[in-house]
Amino acid sequence: LASGDWHFQAFSKTGQRREIEESVAAYQCAVQLYPNSGLYRAKLAEAHWAAGDQAEFRREAETALELDHTTPHIDRKLPAPLRDRLLKGLDRNL
Repeated sequence: LASGDWHFQAFSKTGQRREIEESVAAYQCAVQLYPNSGLYRAKLAEAHWAAGDQAEFRREAETALELDHTTPHIDRKLPAPLRDRLLKGLDRNL
């Protein structure tokens, strides 16, 4: 997760395609290890959005929001700003 965050931050500053590709790969590894983490899937969704992969963004965002909705654990809910970004992205991606 930390590696994905670092590469996403580097991409945000440099715009280098390699950085967003590394971010996606790192988040995919995190999701493979923790497939029921809404947060990890939400971060992967945002990385796909930044990479221009709208289909994968939609798939991961929908899964992240479903996991967020079904978890009874308040400490595992998505942060409101992240949830809002996913919802806005899904609205634009119709």
